[in-house]
Amino acid sequence: LSSLSNVAGVLAQIQVMASIYLVVAVRDRGYRIAVAINILVSLFIGIIVVVGAGNLDAIPGVVVPLCTIITISIISYYEKGFESKLTEATEQKEELSHLYDELANSEKEILQQNVKLKELNRKMKQREVRLNYLAYTDVLTGLPNREMLINKLDYLVEQAQQEQRRFAVVFIDLDNFKKINRSEEHTSELQ
Repeated sequence: LSSLSNVAGVLAQIQVMASIYLVVAVRDRGYRIAVAINILVSLFIGIIVVVGAGNLDAIPGVVVPLCTIITISIISYYEKGFESKLTEATEQKEELSHLYDELANSEKEILQQNVKLKELNRKMKQREVRLNYLAYTDVLTGLPNREMLINKLDYLVEQAQQEQRRFAVVFIDLDNFKKINRSEEHTSELQ
């Protein structure tokens, strides 16, 4: 009788492991199958206890399947919670990945715009230098023009006043220079 009891104990443990495996591997369907098997085993052994004229040695055979149902219910409950959290974490990962891609694209666009801005800035500085040159230089001769002369004289007068110095300006007037200048401009345009 003792060896029969030992075999029943081993079979009960195999039943517990098989039930847990079904819940973990097959999930919801495995849980339903494991619950059904454990209920059937518990009922079968319960009938044996009742028919066997109250043989109480078989009561662990009724309790083990019931405890197994409780155990696999707990496992199934926490597995669903874990699965839910895993799904949520996966969604967050995908969202973060999407945000990272958007950030990388934005960074790329900003870098491209920065390159364009640097190029525009360089062109603006070149134009500023050219405009400054044109504003203060005679295009034909390349010599300083009247605007440059006036600015330079204003600066020198201011400096002389601050340092309490004197200075002189020599003015030379060339007759008909404007005609010569215009004819040279016309000649350079034709070339």
